[in-house]
Amino acid sequence: MAAMPSQPPPVPPPPPAPALPSLAPPLERSAPDTCPECGGNDVVEDWRQGNSVCRSCGLVVVANLVDVGSEWRTFSNEEGDDPNRVGGPMNPLLESGPTTLISKGGGAAGMNQSLNRAQNRNAISAADKFLTEVFGRVARLAERSHMSGGVRDRANEMFKRYYDVLTLKEGGVRSRALKEEETAGIMAACLFLAARNEGAPRTFKEVCAVSQVPKKEIGVRMKAIERALEDVRSGVVRGSEDFVGRYCSLLNLGRAVVNDANEVATGARECEGVYGKTYVSLAAAAIFVVCQLPEVAEGTPPPAAGSEKPPTGKEPKVGEKRSRDAAAASAAAGGGGAGANSENTRFRTAKEIAAVAGVAEVTIRVTYKAIHPHLERVLPVRYRRADIISAMPPP
Repeated sequence: MAAMPSQPPPVPPPPPAPALPSLAPPLERSAPDTCPECGGNDVVEDWRQGNSVCRSCGLVVVANLVDVGSEWRTFSNEEGDDPNRVGGPMNPLLESGPTTLISKGGGAAGMNQSLNRAQNRNAISAADKFLTEVFGRVARLAERSHMSGGVRDRANEMFKRYYDVLTLKEGGVRSRALKEEETAGIMAACLFLAARNEGAPRTFKEVCAVSQVPKKEIGVRMKAIERALEDVRSGVVRGSEDFVGRYCSLLNLGRAVVNDANEVATGARECEGVYGKTYVSLAAAAIFVVCQLPEVAEGTPPPAAGSEKPPTGKEPKVGEKRSRDAAAASAAAGGGGAGANSENTRFRTAKEIAAVAGVAEVTIRVTYKAIHPHLERVLPVRYRRADIISAMPPP
């Protein structure tokens, strides 16, 4: 019998490659705790010199220590590290890059203030100073108009681009400076255009009231910006729903009123006598119509035949403030008791709505008079009842 061939011995795995030395500095300090000279353990770190020194014999154990801690200090009483760094974030709309900021705090013989003035004169260009001031003014105007940060940033970008078109020449040299009246008009026009482009439009009256710039001046600047910047257009307002939500918020009205007012405005838009009204007037009139309705819950069935109660008292004129008793009586008559509250908390007068919408009170009355014959068609379904419509104030 032939002998079986012997199996070859297994090949040992290759030895691991030696680790390459790391060129990165160690993250932790490796200062010894004992002195190699005298063996003492009284070794301290000199933070000013960056050395580790033995206080027993004076030997410098380790020199040039690197502090791996945070590079800022916190002087507040709050717990935790202060995440603030020196200087603010770089603004991409400015031409200057990030620079070191010198504070105006006290120093030896007012040295800090002198250095701060010198830096402001030399480190920041005149164009960046002007743009920084304009951006601050735009932010204040946007805050007063309750505009979002997206509208503010869009207005800043639009102003910077149009400012370059007006003043920037070949070679990056500014040809002239803008006058104050010109600057104010451009800022107002940029805010108006940015609000429309971001889907939160404002009326000319609102922008004029905040910026103190005439409507004619804003219109002229708007057309000039649209001609200079190809991708900037005034946009088209979608409808009265762009204004209903904001007006209801200023009147402290809930989401149910917003939904009902949007439904009324959408239904009345094509009605005879209402077509052609401005979106602001239609939104204000729709809110007024809903505020006169009783608070009927969703799905409330109509009252049984013969149980309807005629409205008590004489109905006021449109926009005239009713007493709480009259409002409660109207709510009880329209809601049938179970579906309505004992007091109409959504009631607002035409004067209150006119003050928020920026229109005349008579404008709301005229628009309501045009909507009144079509109430049975434009009201939400749960309000399309004879008892509720008859309880509405006459036009």
